[in-house]
Amino acid sequence: MRNIRLYFIQLILLFCWLTSSSQVIQEVPVFRHIQENKTDSVVYFLEQGNDINGLYGRNTLLEMAIVFNQVDVVKLLLEKKANVNLQNNKSTPLFVSVIYGEEYQSNEILEILVSHNANIDFVGVSGLTPLTLACKVNNSLAARYLYERGADPTQKDRSGNDFFYYALRGNDPDLIQYFVSKGFEIPRMESVNDGPYIRIQENEQPEVRYMHYDNHNDKAEWLPGELKEGTKGLPAMETIKYLTNKNNLKNADEYRKSSDIFVVSDIHGHYENFIHLLTANNIIDKNLSWVFGKGQLVIVGDVFDRGDMVTECLWLIFNLEYQAQKSGGMVHYLLGNHELMIIKDNNKSYAHDKYILPYAKTGIDYHDLFSQDYVLGKWLRSKNIAVKINKLLFVHGGIPPDFVNQGRTLSQMNQAINNYLADTSGIETYDNDLIIEPTWYRGYFKENDMAEELEQVCKFYKVDKVIVGHTPVEQIKLLQDTFVIGVGIHFTGPDRPAQGLLIRDGKFYRCDEKGIITQL
Repeated sequence: MRNIRLYFIQLILLFCWLTSSSQVIQEVPVFRHIQENKTDSVVYFLEQGNDINGLYGRNTLLEMAIVFNQVDVVKLLLEKKANVNLQNNKSTPLFVSVIYGEEYQSNEILEILVSHNANIDFVGVSGLTPLTLACKVNNSLAARYLYERGADPTQKDRSGNDFFYYALRGNDPDLIQYFVSKGFEIPRMESVNDGPYIRIQENEQPEVRYMHYDNHNDKAEWLPGELKEGTKGLPAMETIKYLTNKNNLKNADEYRKSSDIFVVSDIHGHYENFIHLLTANNIIDKNLSWVFGKGQLVIVGDVFDRGDMVTECLWLIFNLEYQAQKSGGMVHYLLGNHELMIIKDNNKSYAHDKYILPYAKTGIDYHDLFSQDYVLGKWLRSKNIAVKINKLLFVHGGIPPDFVNQGRTLSQMNQAINNYLADTSGIETYDNDLIIEPTWYRGYFKENDMAEELEQVCKFYKVDKVIVGHTPVEQIKLLQDTFVIGVGIHFTGPDRPAQGLLIRDGKFYRCDEKGIITQL
């Protein structure tokens, strides 16, 4: 199946019937003619009595012409009275043009549809209008055009969000400033400070900056600052120099004969829960220093998004990685889907307002603070997607059984994700499921019985169990005939206390923020 973009991953299941898979093209010959822009063949097809507004498979002729960006076919169909407002699965041709216009970076078809009286305020799937959808999928060209043509800016989707909410979370600061110039105001929030964000300059000195937002004056400032050695929770220059040295950024795919292992997943910016859990279980002390000796701490992805202390969590992990290595231990920070969403795809759909509103007021894109130029960005891009410790395999979402048939080794997976994150060419993101699927996979939690498939996965990777986060669980538990341990507690603050998994002497224990340990 063809990927559209992760920006509307929540919509992909609703719009997947629009995708131009080879199977659909082969089953409906006229779609091949549309794809090849053979207008004469389309005319012949209609002359045989076929309905111009009919569904062929799951699609109309006009929809497929838009998907393939065939302007001539679109014009032909509209001239022959194709219904420009035909509703198909809570969508219209205008919706399709907004989605695919972003892909083709063109408004030509959108403008043609509007000139033929397409309803620019149609309320479709999830309560979205074309304007709101354009902002949600980062189609800035369409958003500007629809607004200028009089699209209703007051419409809200089923989540209660309007177009500007999604524009603020998009990847185009110029679009935000455009709407600000039209009188739309970036909302106020409580006063906040965020940072530090550190960039190493050519003279090897750190450039340190903080975001400061004053609610009283509704003023956001991107200010220079300093790193004070020994400040609790912040890195020392010794740590920064070590962890930004390319020779120290390499992560192995496998570690053997490891001592105690402590596993945490889906922290999601909930710093207080994180430190309470680590302190209660003797991973760190009250000064946030490593006391786990030669033990190994595994963070199975998703430190980003939802919570309002992501930066603090990142710097703590950064510091612990250095301290652990000095003590003979290890910290393994595996990438989850939310890491990829921020640092690669610039999808801020789940980011807390703290990382959206102040930055929008200063014209800074939060995503840019995790580029290769910044300490945290360089560090994150060195991380793996999976690691094997002893006979246990750790990965954020899971390893699809198909990976066994494809012979996908851990080394291949980790190298692919490192190459993917290093690429800044602007190539369409998320174009290869084999790269990112282990961060999104939920199959272990959807199938009632995957024991046979998981036995093959474990045999191929020479492990006994696969330990995964991503999919929420009420408590850490064994799944799938004990081949899987789900650790995706999803920290949410006081309402859901954090849990970690302790592995000691071949046994598995559930640990909570109070230090209570229960064997699985």
